[in-house]
Amino acid sequence: MVHEWLLAHPGFTPHFTPTYSWWINQVERWFTELQRRRLERGVFCSLDDLKTALGEWIKIWNATARPFQWTRTADQICHYCDRISGPTHYALCRDFRAAVFRAQHPDPPPPASAQSRSLRPMA
Repeated sequence: MVHEWLLAHPGFTPHFTPTYSWWINQVERWFTELQRRRLERGVFCSLDDLKTALGEWIKIWNATARPFQWTRTADQICHYCDRISGPTHYALCRDFRAAVFRAQHPDPPPPASAQSRSLRPMA
């Protein structure tokens, strides 16, 4: 389903975040702040109490919101990502881009003889 959507929207390119690099995603950073500043030591006796506390915290956050400041340069981050993910990241992106290209530029079907050869088990 996701693959079909991505094929229908060629302007979007997926970027595979290495497993231990959640900090790259800014949404994850925001949820970390929510966890640390509001939920970690909170006591909520009902779902309504929790909703109220979250709503109040979000209002305060939005009133004083500032963009997250990167403490590393783009080169330092890319070097780190290369070091921990290596060629796997690039292979996944390359393979996905190739699949999108093939879907957008289908080749004519191969001759029948070529199709039957491709289905034979390898010796």
